[in-house]
Amino acid sequence: MALRRIASAFITLIFAANGLATTSVTGSVIHFQEHAPSIMLSGKLANKAEQKSAFKIAGVIANIYVEEGDRINAGQLLASLDKAEITAQVEQAKSVYTNAQSNLKRVKALYADNIVSQEQYNKLQTELQVAKSNLQIAQFNLKHADIHALNEGRILHRFVEKNEMVSPSQPILTISNEYKGWVLRAGISDKEFVQVSHDNKVDIVFDAYPGHVFQGEVSELAAAADGVTGLFEIEVQLQATTKRLFSGLIAQGKVYTEQTQSVALIPIESIISANGKVADVFVINKQLIAERRRVTIAFIEDDKVAITHGLTEGEMVVRSGSTFIRDGNEITLAKQY
Repeated sequence: MALRRIASAFITLIFAANGLATTSVTGSVIHFQEHAPSIMLSGKLANKAEQKSAFKIAGVIANIYVEEGDRINAGQLLASLDKAEITAQVEQAKSVYTNAQSNLKRVKALYADNIVSQEQYNKLQTELQVAKSNLQIAQFNLKHADIHALNEGRILHRFVEKNEMVSPSQPILTISNEYKGWVLRAGISDKEFVQVSHDNKVDIVFDAYPGHVFQGEVSELAAAADGVTGLFEIEVQLQATTKRLFSGLIAQGKVYTEQTQSVALIPIESIISANGKVADVFVINKQLIAERRRVTIAFIEDDKVAITHGLTEGEMVVRSGSTFIRDGNEITLAKQY
């Protein structure tokens, strides 16, 4: 729907109240338009793909090959466990498996001659399968005694040092995989959340880059509110940029929603008092009398207030100088632009 532009007419008015000196004020003409409110948010920057790397088994750290902040390449060795015990477990599992194979081979011929019972033969088959499984587990543990980078990225956190004893699944490193780009995660209220949709455009600014506006789109919406804060998390995917970004940067964003409504945008200085969604303004009627009018606020955006009820198309509200106006004062129109 085409937007009808709000026409602001600045009018110099002179009025006299009970013989007092006149005061010059300005006003704005009201026009309603279909307008989608924007939603302000604040959150932290993060890589879309961040993961904590850990070892599957307990062990002693043999070496950590990276420091926090290091850039890494796909396949790069990042950390290792001491493999002495793990290697011994593999060798032991191999011996047990080899012995189980020999036993089954020896008994198989006896079973064919009915010298060995079916039960004994089945038992040896089971022992061989168990030995094979144990060998595979030991080999798997040995393979995962090293941590390698899956993709290019950066080391965000390093939690342990060489010679430390670690438990299974204990975080060793936090790695950002930058191939999926950067995202801004923020929590918003339920009233704001219901207005946001996937792919809504977002303007993002960082204190680290004053004056520079980054572009993004809403990429994910939470299925439920956070149990602690009661806020709904949204995720904003940033467009590719040449600027250097870092996980944890604080950002502010403006989400441009698509749920339009008919509102009149008036200057915020036109509001003389407000309580929640209700406010008062001065309207100049056809008899050039200042009328105090109760209006309903839909939202506030930058230096504008969106009004849904209480004003009529073509009316004029006082923009500045309302401090000196009282309800019922006569207004003298001096000049119109």
